[in-house]
Amino acid sequence: MKVTIAIPPHNRTTYLDKVFTGALSQRYDDYEILVSDSSSNDEVQEKVRSYGHEDRIRFIQYSPSLNQPQKFNEMIKEARGEWVVFLGDDDSLDSDFLPVLMGHASREPRAAIILCRFRAINEHGKLLRLDAVHKKVISSAEFLSHLFLPSKDFLK
Repeated sequence: MKVTIAIPPHNRTTYLDKVFTGALSQRYDDYEILVSDSSSNDEVQEKVRSYGHEDRIRFIQYSPSLNQPQKFNEMIKEARGEWVVFLGDDDSLDSDFLPVLMGHASREPRAAIILCRFRAINEHGKLLRLDAVHKKVISSAEFLSHLFLPSKDFLK
């Protein structure tokens, strides 16, 4: 199953080294990295091109007028993977992220959304918080219903 790691930076390259180190270190072969940028300068594009890996990384430039939801929708349209993982421009993946994720996907063929644990760390790598434990595989309806809960504890 091919996976698209979608990274939508905007006018910021500060953490891209860490983002790409994690994305390119995956112990899973069938994935692409799709980077979309809607900034008005070439800094992000130049940084992305400096990583090489033209066989794995695709860069798409969008109009600066796209907002984040529009950019996400465009990235989903451009994705070549059966699964899309959105990765913030200040996020990183452990090298076993995709193998674990795809293991869940193969065990749950009807899954539409697979949730993964995350750690919030500071710029020095110090753990700030570990997310709450939740079910790994849920239905789309269950996920959406949790997003609109007043407390929004689901993703904390």
